[in-house]
Amino acid sequence: MAHRCFSGANGTTIFPQNNYDLAAERGSSDFDIRQRLSFSFTYQAPAFRRLPTAVGKGWELGGILTLQTGQPFTVLTGESLSGTGLGNDRPNLVGNPNAGPHTVQQWLNPSAFVLNAPLTFGDAGRNIVTGPNYRDFDFSILKNTQIGERVNAQFRAEFFNIVNHPAFALPSNILAAPNFGALFQTPDTAQNNVGLGSGGPRLIQFALKVSF
Repeated sequence: MAHRCFSGANGTTIFPQNNYDLAAERGSSDFDIRQRLSFSFTYQAPAFRRLPTAVGKGWELGGILTLQTGQPFTVLTGESLSGTGLGNDRPNLVGNPNAGPHTVQQWLNPSAFVLNAPLTFGDAGRNIVTGPNYRDFDFSILKNTQIGERVNAQFRAEFFNIVNHPAFALPSNILAAPNFGALFQTPDTAQNNVGLGSGGPRLIQFALKVSF
């Protein structure tokens, strides 16, 4: 049997459950994030006249705000009742999967799915569930100090996710798994970039740059 491969951003819809019914694979793309806002600013603070020039001059503030709606994903059964042995079975849909409690313990509505009957494919569509929203605010403070005519020293303090707001990756999408529907990792962990990607806890870094 020829096996058709579909590229996927979240790893849940790479293969169809039935190669002979590609119409059942129609749905939102893995990266179908409907709304996204990214706002940044830089503010050069005026000199504080009551302080010495070296201390009260050269301050800058900056920030990046990111807001976006959730990413769609597909629910799989985790079993091979269809008999294909490929592990791509989807369950039958009996309710609204997006009417869940939207908590860390249970994001979606688990009662919206039931196992497909043996030797059949489930009728739940591809990417019909929407994951959690994403919110993040990064903030920075800069101090430029002019040394002579040619040298500038810049000290930076950067705060990633300064409000320490938790952000979660897509929940467990395997119906047979004990943690089905639970939020259990952040986007940076899901992308194997712990501490470097988005969604991690508050991170603070300091840097000193000298230009001459």
